[in-house]
Amino acid sequence: YSELSNNVATRTLNMLETSSFIPRRLIDIEEACRHPECLTPDDAVHFYRWDHLLNRSRYMPEFLRSVLPSGTCLLTQDFSMFRDMFPDEIRWNWYRAHTNAERMVQCGFRHIPSLSWAEEDSLEYSFKYIQPGGTVAVSTVGTRRDAWASILFSVGMERAIQELRPSCVVVYGAMPDFDFKGTKVVCFPNTSYHWTADYRRKEVI
Repeated sequence: YSELSNNVATRTLNMLETSSFIPRRLIDIEEACRHPECLTPDDAVHFYRWDHLLNRSRYMPEFLRSVLPSGTCLLTQDFSMFRDMFPDEIRWNWYRAHTNAERMVQCGFRHIPSLSWAEEDSLEYSFKYIQPGGTVAVSTVGTRRDAWASILFSVGMERAIQELRPSCVVVYGAMPDFDFKGTKVVCFPNTSYHWTADYRRKEVI
């Protein structure tokens, strides 16, 4: 996509290469920055946090290469694609997540694409520019808070499997009630968010 809307001109995106790498541990970016000496080549670092934290300069790839070991595996930064956001805002967050992933690779990091989507119209672009056949990641945090969220997760995951044919899906959060069609799945617990009693908002922990 050379532009996201009539008002937001952007550059053409590059294809993100994937690999069959499956992490042994999935570590929160804040913990990774606090204790980089504990990271191993078998680990991957995730960015499942609120946007106001992801917008900090210390989470940008250019800064992280001075903090994390060379060759650390990073997941795509998880900028929000909520259903109640404006369509251009959703698409912009998808775009900047992808461009940040490109910069991760340019800075010498390994990378696992972290998939995200909103309503069904976002599925037309959410899985573009990702090489099929490799490991991908997805968060299930919040997908069981209502019936429509669960349906959208299933519809999007079905589309992702069709388009990307992943060798493995890394799930962050509770294991969903979804048929992954024989695709290998590795599940890691949620360590960054907890849901409040009314299940309408999440807080970083």
